[in-house]
Amino acid sequence: MPACAWPCRSPSIAPPIVKELLKDFAAATGTQVGPFDFGYKAQPVPGFDPARAKALLAEAGYPNGFTIRMQVPRRYINSAEVGQVIAQEFAAIGVKAELEVPEWSVYTQLVPAGKQAPIYMLAWGSTQTLDADAAIYPIFRSGEPYSTVALPALDALLDESRRTIDPAARAAVFAKIQDLAVKEVPALTLYQEDSLYAKRKGVTFTGRADARIPVFDIRTGQ
Repeated sequence: MPACAWPCRSPSIAPPIVKELLKDFAAATGTQVGPFDFGYKAQPVPGFDPARAKALLAEAGYPNGFTIRMQVPRRYINSAEVGQVIAQEFAAIGVKAELEVPEWSVYTQLVPAGKQAPIYMLAWGSTQTLDADAAIYPIFRSGEPYSTVALPALDALLDESRRTIDPAARAAVFAKIQDLAVKEVPALTLYQEDSLYAKRKGVTFTGRADARIPVFDIRTGQ
C-alpha cells in the first residue's frame, strides 16, 4: 500500500476507509502478512498524527509542505476513492499529493520498471502459498522488481527466513521482520481486502483462505 510519509500514530485512517468506502469488505491491519499465513504476527493498525507530522516536516526543512505525485491504479475495490482520501490526509499536513489513476495494464509496466510515482498503491499477498514469505519478500527485499525498499537489517532478516528450515525458528524470524517493518515503515499497510465470489442459486461452493477454486469441490443441485 502507499508509502508512509509520517510516523504512524492513532487514530488510524484505515477503519473509516474500510467502513465507508469498502463497505466492510476488508479489514484494517498493520502487517502485510495475512492472518491465515504461516508466520503471521498481529500488528497495530497504523495511525495518523497530523501535528507530529507537521513538526517533522518543519524539522526536515519543509515547514510549508511540498508537492508530490501519487498513483493509485484502477484495480482494487474503490481504489480511486481510497486514493482521494489519502490525498486529503496528506493535505492536512501541508503536502499536496497530485493524484493519478492509471489503468492496471499500464501500471503493471511502470512499477517493476521503477517508473511509478514516489507514492504509489500496491496490494500484495501470499494467497495460494499461505506463507509470509510470499507476502513480504517481493515487496521488502531490496533488488526485487516490486520493491522500493533498501534496509540492510530487513534484507538480512528476509534472507535468514529463506535459509531457516525449522518452523518455530522461521516463525520467529517472520515476527522480527514484521516488528521491524512497523518500526521503520517501509510501506504503510492500510487494510486487506476480502475475496469476493458470486455463485448461482443451487451451487454449493465455499471460498478458501488460499484463494484457490478447485472445481472438484463445487456441487450443483439436481
